Amino acid sequence: MSLSKSVSVVPRSDQWDAMGEADRKNAVEALVGAILEEISTQGRQPDHWEATDLSAALTAITMGWHRAALGYAVMALQPPGVRAGSWGRVNTTPTLEQLREALEFVMGMPSRR
Repeated sequence: MSLSKSVSVVPRSDQWDAMGEADRKNAVEALVGAILEEISTQGRQPDHWEATDLSAALTAITMGWHRAALGYAVMALQPPGVRAGSWGRVNTTPTLEQLREALEFVMGMPSRR
């Protein structure tokens, strides 16, 4: 499924460069939230590709690696046709609810830098 609506939340390079670390954290959290909302609006669970990249983005946020988190979140936006291999859901793929809970947890953390 396409996540094209979430692309509008991705900050431009000049915007990113002008942000402080707390604003970068907020920007990546907003992007992850927009992706999760778009998946929910499509009435589905994240596929393994999306869930893996969003989980990595959330982990990077907890470490204060906001640029890496942005990269992982952007990777989650890749349409199935450009992904490497098959990335359907498997029984260990995080659900939409689990990813939302993780985002809520991360949002409650202060910026590490």
